[in-house]
Amino acid sequence: MSEEDDPLARDGNWRRLSISFDDPRAMEQMGPNLEVSIAAVTEQGTTLAQHEVSALIDTGSKSCCISPRLAPKMDGGLRGVRNFYGFLEGRPTIRGLVRFKNGVEFIRDFSVLHDLAPYDVLIGRDILREGRMYIDGRTAHFRLYFPDRTA
Repeated sequence: MSEEDDPLARDGNWRRLSISFDDPRAMEQMGPNLEVSIAAVTEQGTTLAQHEVSALIDTGSKSCCISPRLAPKMDGGLRGVRNFYGFLEGRPTIRGLVRFKNGVEFIRDFSVLHDLAPYDVLIGRDILREGRMYIDGRTAHFRLYFPDRTA
């Protein structure tokens, strides 16, 4: 799909991130994934060191997560607890700023998820609901759109 055929890119109110995979089977097996940067955010709102990591797009996950490998690098970020599915025992969270390659960024509380390998970040519906996606499994082409807040 060219930009001329892409109504979201054409209207100028959306920022697009376009990713193509060499092998459609890889996207089918592993899901849409991409590189992002992530940094811990302190209680005062200060952004700490950025880390370039791989992220998995997961429309089945309610919220964003990070791997146990990444959690120590996010030290200094505001910590909290998120309860899942009504259980009293919650999952620890670390506040972080995730930035996509197209410059779009979000601050969210990231739960630590042990079954995330080989990825370090999982992008869940708490971010995905802000945008739109286009996935072509046949050609292994993936586009992620977010509103252009500067427009």
